[in-house]
Amino acid sequence: MSEHGTVLATLPRALLAYLRALGNDDDAIARAAEITLESDADARVPRERVDALWEIAVRVAGPAVGVRFALEMPPGNAGVLEVVTQSAPSVEVSLGHVCRYWHLLNDGVDLALERVRSEVALTLRTRSTRPLAPAWIDLTVVALVVIGARSIVRPLPPKRVALPYPESRAVPELAAIASAPLSYDADALAIVFPAEILEQSLLAANAPLHDVARAHADAELARLRDDGDLPSRVRTAAEARLESGDATLDRLAGALGLSARTLQRRLREHGTSLRAVLDEARRAIAMRELARGARNVTDVAFLLGFSETSAFDRAFRRWTGTTPAAYRKKHATL
Repeated sequence: MSEHGTVLATLPRALLAYLRALGNDDDAIARAAEITLESDADARVPRERVDALWEIAVRVAGPAVGVRFALEMPPGNAGVLEVVTQSAPSVEVSLGHVCRYWHLLNDGVDLALERVRSEVALTLRTRSTRPLAPAWIDLTVVALVVIGARSIVRPLPPKRVALPYPESRAVPELAAIASAPLSYDADALAIVFPAEILEQSLLAANAPLHDVARAHADAELARLRDDGDLPSRVRTAAEARLESGDATLDRLAGALGLSARTLQRRLREHGTSLRAVLDEARRAIAMRELARGARNVTDVAFLLGFSETSAFDRAFRRWTGTTPAAYRKKHATL
């Protein structure tokens, strides 16, 4: 997985559409940010690429792009998270879902809800050492404070907002719509509300829809967490099939219950590829078989699908810095 996490592709897709509406070349921007967007609804993008997109967005649309984009963002870009939170019976349940399912939007960021006496605080922290772009923070504040308030029967403004960036990066647009004192250089984004907001009802509360959306969100969250170990699962499956010459894309995808296209996409989301995973699997098998000593170098080369021992020799040198023959001589147990 990306070192800094992954982001649901609906966000960068919507941001590119917004920049295109402003007269920018969204294809050129996507290429500059090295973003390839799949059409799948559950596709994800490495956070590094989304960070690059935000940097470009600020250059072409100004530092207030996060606020302006949030105010014009069409509904539906938060996927099932949007449905499960807006159909909840109360703000307390809704905010609990926001925290539980936030990883569906950005799995490198944690959102927590804490109640202390007469106040309740939503706190967002990134797991990475890389801070979120100020424009991204601004988008989050507007989504949680301004847009979120539209779904509440009797919304209450926040008491204060702590922002994890310096005041020099602040934009007047956020201060104008936040309806709360802002502070800067915080350790994390924190939005503090009066605790009575938790008791408020939601305008779109819908128990049957909420139950269905919650079940779907739970399934998506489980899949996302299971995907965290996807490269090693593919590597294990590849090792089992390389020796029988059956480590094709279709076979490996089928063994994991995925389509070939989905497997390729999810590996890209993890910052790797099937070719790279197969290379790791061949390396592991080669080292294991040579150390066992039961096969000679030529047999191991053909076992792994190399048509010539010279090609295997070059690959093994790249993997280990030594030749297959030297490795076998040093490590063979037979």
